[in-house]
Amino acid sequence: MEPTGGRPVSPQPATAVAPVVSAPLSCFIRLATPSMNSLLTFYCIGSRPRIETKAEVRLFRLKMTGLLPRWDCPKEGWLSLHLTFQQPWHYANGKPKRQDMPNLIKCVLDTLASRYRFDDSRIWSLTCAKEELEQVGIQIQLR
Repeated sequence: MEPTGGRPVSPQPATAVAPVVSAPLSCFIRLATPSMNSLLTFYCIGSRPRIETKAEVRLFRLKMTGLLPRWDCPKEGWLSLHLTFQQPWHYANGKPKRQDMPNLIKCVLDTLASRYRFDDSRIWSLTCAKEELEQVGIQIQLR
């Protein structure tokens, strides 16, 4: 006899597995950006030209990688990144500090892509800003 009083038992439908949706990454990294207007050094060894990332950029990336929290980046799909660079952007005499925003973005984006193992061509939306604050660091929102 069937456990349902003689009626045939129908198999339970399999529950649909929801796609894994990673929570957005939102963090503040207390790290001053390197004062750079270029990321690379060019030199020659003999007659062979060499291109190398500047030492201060390599050190910044290493420090930033150590400060970034654990995050599971979605394996596919587009990503949105918002960066806010916070620091005093003027010298004591009132003159503005000259830091090239595209180089700041490139340095941070390369570090994020390396740390969280994603191809930076997946960035669909990128916004950034500079804020004049005494608290030095980078606010990162990645989703």
